[in-house]
Amino acid sequence: MPDLSTKASVFLITVILAAALLLVWCSRLLLGFHFGSYAATAVVFTAGIALSDHFALRLAPRTAVNIGTTLELGILLLVPVPLATWVVFLGVSLGKMLSHRRWFEVLFNASSHAIAAFVAGEAYMLAGGEIPLPLQIDTLDIFISLTVLIVVHWIVGLTMVSGIVSLQTNQPYIPITYQMSKSVALEHVSLYLMGVLTALTVQENLWTILLLAVPLGIVYISLQKSLQIRQLTRGAVEKMADIIDRRDPYTYGHSQRVASLAERIAEEMRLSWEEIDRVKAAARVHDLGKIAMDRTVLEKKEILSEEEWRKMQEHPGLGAEILQNFPDFQDGTEYVRYHHERWDGRGYPEGLSGEKIPLGARIIAVADSYDAMARARPYRDALPEEKVISIFVDGAGKQWDPRVVEALFKVLGWNTLLLHVPKGKQKALIKLAE
Repeated sequence: MPDLSTKASVFLITVILAAALLLVWCSRLLLGFHFGSYAATAVVFTAGIALSDHFALRLAPRTAVNIGTTLELGILLLVPVPLATWVVFLGVSLGKMLSHRRWFEVLFNASSHAIAAFVAGEAYMLAGGEIPLPLQIDTLDIFISLTVLIVVHWIVGLTMVSGIVSLQTNQPYIPITYQMSKSVALEHVSLYLMGVLTALTVQENLWTILLLAVPLGIVYISLQKSLQIRQLTRGAVEKMADIIDRRDPYTYGHSQRVASLAERIAEEMRLSWEEIDRVKAAARVHDLGKIAMDRTVLEKKEILSEEEWRKMQEHPGLGAEILQNFPDFQDGTEYVRYHHERWDGRGYPEGLSGEKIPLGARIIAVADSYDAMARARPYRDALPEEKVISIFVDGAGKQWDPRVVEALFKVLGWNTLLLHVPKGKQKALIKLAE
């Protein structure tokens, strides 16, 4: 488990061991059990869960959803809980293996799904639920037991996933849980309701599940097409940003580097993963507004004229206006609009100061400035590291947010004491930071 922190590794191993004990317990409960018609149901649902997991759709950079949720809920309403737990474990395991996931990812995902299935199934039974689900949901007791099943399954599954993310990223558990639940809540509610419908449909004839496969397949294909369009659109916008960088050989790859550094700074500041993704996306296209700039102005070695400088100051606002038309970038448009504002209020386009400047814009401003100083320009060579450090030390609290600058120093391994000592002693410390 080379990519996981110690705390996340311990959590992962704990979940896997807990699932192993749970599966042993389920096996004991199934000793001497007469499977009968349950056997075919178990096999069909295991295969369905595996295929659904393999073809999961990624709705956001860190969020995926698949119709296996429908089948997991359905099997809990059709067969005894111990058997349903094994079906879920095997189905998810096969799906992850088909996707060539690493062994610990296979085991953790399968284990967390199995635990969620068992706990939710037992809660359903304690709430008065019946196996199989009655064909007519016409009493309050049935409705309550189904609600318990859905809510418990959602909470337990979410708890384990957000738990390992929190431990791995050192971010607070509750905000992560909220963000993860918010991002796919509507999709999961729909999938759970489809699970109830599946359980009702297949009781008369197992193979009627093939009829459900048609509408589920249509939904899947529609979502897939929609995601492909979004991905192509996002790729096209990012390609435009790259084309702008290529107009000047000195700035080639600038937007990609700024996005990478902005992401690292945001992570160092322990922002939510949702906010980190937003900052990274905005940084990736922060200079898009330069598409309307005259190339001679962008490459000019001399000082810009007053008119040229006025035109140059328009590019953040223009970039924000362009990005407002693309859903994947809408949340970060203000970061693009204000990434040239200064902490002391002497920036542009609106002269915002301090906390009035969106945090994402302050992060991009620092990452953008670092890349500009660390790389050669038509009018100068790349600045030496000592000089870059000196400029940031002097500009923290003036041009840039001091907290963001401190995060940059930590990311780059520079001495953060430089930001907290009297001016007269900084020069000696800068020497030590080289």
